[in-house]
Amino acid sequence: MVTVTLVSTFKRLNDDRTLAVKPNAASREREAIVDVTYGGSENYSTGGNTVDFSGLRQFSKVYAVDFLARSKGLLADFVPGTNDDAATGKIKLFGVDPGAAGGAIVALPELPDTSTETNSLVLRCRIRGV
Repeated sequence: MVTVTLVSTFKRLNDDRTLAVKPNAASREREAIVDVTYGGSENYSTGGNTVDFSGLRQFSKVYAVDFLARSKGLLADFVPGTNDDAATGKIKLFGVDPGAAGGAIVALPELPDTSTETNSLVLRCRIRGV
């Protein structure tokens, strides 16, 4: 199971309740620093694993995720859910088997379905939404 938790080190940012209105925006944007943690037996699913940010500070929409740190050397990408729904976005992961690349520089392919590279993976992220 993929879990999401607020990072207590960033208490001031995560507890910012001012939620200032941004210029030219009709809603109040906010951000939080979170850890996305894959379970010890959580395998990768082609197209990305669903991640639910809706339980954090009542986010209803998440439209941007910056990956700040990773516990493994994988490239991560966020695919927002339909209408930026906070509960249905996906994290796609990319990597390459160095042996398969033959020492060449290659574009990173998406991890294969059921890959175990995600087991116990931790991604520190900055999420942005409303």
